[in-house]
Amino acid sequence: LALLEDAAQAHGAEYRGKRVGALGASGGFSLQGSKNLTAGEGGFFVTNDREAAELANRVRNFSLDVRLDDAWDAERPLDGSRALQSQAMGSMYRGNELAAAFGRAQLARLPALTAAAQKNGRRLAQRLAELPGVLPPRELPGRTTVFHKFRVRFDAKKAGLEVAPRVLRDAMRAALVAEGLEVVMWQGAPLPSHPVFQKRAEYMFRGLPGGTDLAKNYEPTQYRHTAALIESSLVLFSQSCPLIAQDEATVDRYAEAFARVWHHREAIVQAFASK
Repeated sequence: LALLEDAAQAHGAEYRGKRVGALGASGGFSLQGSKNLTAGEGGFFVTNDREAAELANRVRNFSLDVRLDDAWDAERPLDGSRALQSQAMGSMYRGNELAAAFGRAQLARLPALTAAAQKNGRRLAQRLAELPGVLPPRELPGRTTVFHKFRVRFDAKKAGLEVAPRVLRDAMRAALVAEGLEVVMWQGAPLPSHPVFQKRAEYMFRGLPGGTDLAKNYEPTQYRHTAALIESSLVLFSQSCPLIAQDEATVDRYAEAFARVWHHREAIVQAFASK
């Protein structure tokens, strides 16, 4: 089996000293506007396998008969001599030159931005970990994170509260937003519960046998740990205001506001539940 990495949000992260995206046969990164490395939209594909690179190049061009080393004339960039014949199923995943140039320029800034984001993320995580029942992101030995999403979990029991996880989460979200913090959910349900998977016959999954083990993969109740994570957590910062764009003073203000809200968590939950 070939390992294909979805490294869309992890530019610069490492696993046992090796950069993500280079752990397997190939990897994909996003350049969408909220990512740590952005060109507005699109992404890029990385591999050391020439055959895989050729395949990806064809798929992104309607599976036309293109090659990576095809001749290219800078004075007539839109013209070519190849026969425009699709060899298989493909699509139009071609980026544009302007976005690519912008992405290359941002790439030069990525190491410094990543280092600052990691410093601020670790600083914030350390501050929040001091609060009872608050579980900020943590890095395991041999791994690094670039803190693209700063997800914070709550443990109501350790916080001394007898309340459902969702109630605590929603109460905290409302209070933190009132303090001026950027707080989002990002995902509100496990992916298999999305309509596209629940209504497979109406969309792209026509012909999928209904009684097979494969169909069970789309049963949302199979993903109880994912559901529990969503119900007991929220994400600090947002796609429009990501952590990587914040300075140290802003991160410290986040820590102070979070601690202030958490100190009054019992009263906040009671006020929220009574609405």
